Amino acid sequence: NPDLRVMALSLRDDVLRIPYVKIDGKPMDEGERIKAMRDRLKDVKLLDSRGYLTLPFSTNLKDLSPLTRNHKVRHVEIDLQGSKMGDSVARVYLRMSGTGVVRNVSDATDYYVFPERTAVLNASVQGSKVFDPEVYRNYRFRDRPLINTLWELIINQRDESVNRDIDLQTVSDIRILIYYSDFTTF
Repeated sequence: NPDLRVMALSLRDDVLRIPYVKIDGKPMDEGERIKAMRDRLKDVKLLDSRGYLTLPFSTNLKDLSPLTRNHKVRHVEIDLQGSKMGDSVARVYLRMSGTGVVRNVSDATDYYVFPERTAVLNASVQGSKVFDPEVYRNYRFRDRPLINTLWELIINQRDESVNRDIDLQTVSDIRILIYYSDFTTF
């Protein structure tokens, strides 16, 4: 039977890859890293043709246990963290395109190209789930490969009315939780 696991990704650490050290080699404290993330979110180059903030990232085999195989998405959740996140209703989009990669049970690597797919997620705010937990789970990528060369986190403040009360300049992080199944080889 497959096991259920989670890949927890951070906007600051895994998507934008804000560095831990300054150019002079001195460490950046958390406040400096959060400021660098917020500055990056202001970059107009991150807006797509519709005016949506679009942040590409990938998932990698090296981030998985070497003892597991056949990693497939079960569902995804998003959590917004910050000080001025508005009310308890927020929506974030997650798009999967690119090439999927699966290390199969025979230890070979398989590659898959599926049509692009976008999920609209009801995001929790500050870890608080005021509605039924099922509202925050999105199964749109179910059974697709966890490892993919192109994911996009999309924040629409232009015409997604429930997001107008979110101040992105107070965001401390956005957590992307990808729940997946796998098999242990030993």
